[in-house]
Amino acid sequence: QFYLLSFLSGFAMQISTAMPMAILIGEWFTEKKNMAIGMSALGSGVGGSLLNLICSRMIAELGWRASFRYLGIVCVIVACIPAYFFLKREPQAAARDAEARKQKSESTAKEKASIRPVVYQFAALSMLINIAGCVLIYTSIPYLQDIGYSAAFAAAVSSGSMIALAFGKFLYGILVDKFGVVKCYNMSQFLAIFGLLVLIFFRSPLMLALFYISILLTCSYGSVGVPAAAEHLSKGVNTKESMGIIMAFGSVGASLSSTIAGYVFDFFGSYIPLFIAMIAAMVFSILVSRKILKGE
Repeated sequence: QFYLLSFLSGFAMQISTAMPMAILIGEWFTEKKNMAIGMSALGSGVGGSLLNLICSRMIAELGWRASFRYLGIVCVIVACIPAYFFLKREPQAAARDAEARKQKSESTAKEKASIRPVVYQFAALSMLINIAGCVLIYTSIPYLQDIGYSAAFAAAVSSGSMIALAFGKFLYGILVDKFGVVKCYNMSQFLAIFGLLVLIFFRSPLMLALFYISILLTCSYGSVGVPAAAEHLSKGVNTKESMGIIMAFGSVGASLSSTIAGYVFDFFGSYIPLFIAMIAAMVFSILVSRKILKGE
């Protein structure tokens, strides 16, 4: 039952957060769109860091079953009801009806066109960087405990990671608007390697600053980088479908990360081989992305 609940929660999260948010905000903004997506995603990161503290206290006091029920009620009140009343139509509909009619035939032709092969290639690479990002942000907690730090310290690092992730989404949006999709994607790849190296050589809490820099712009890719990449790589043809494909591959990577981490730790008794393998995967991703994104 718990596995079913986890599956349904993950499914609901995907169809109600990242992709709908990117599409809706894309309808509202024509300039600095990625910064706007990052700003909205910042809320989810801040909410996640706060809910980590609230949920841990609720579970300790009420148990996980009652906590799930209360959180479900809060989600309905805070998210579902306002969404029903406020999200009525795209804001530019009234102003752009004439333009929409003018472009109707062109849009129909675009919809019939096939999705570009580079979208599928990029989606496969997105799966790798999502695995690396999830390893950074989630595996760091048991890893720190495994190398001798307290559970309280690891929990504090986790909360700090969520805060870094929240503001990283906003910063990532600004950088994408300024430097473009490809450069920011390459930056995320290099910072993923940097963060994994920090974990391997983690010897002092002072190194947390370096770790958070990696979290800031690696793990933000999934929320802000994917919508920008889909729009950029699709060339305006089947953009929403392209976004769905890239996000689907990324979600597969995120779901695999914990399983892979568990198997590696059970086999080697350490997370360091996992970090080394992910560094190799990121190097491979960099080399391949340079080839498939050349000219994009």
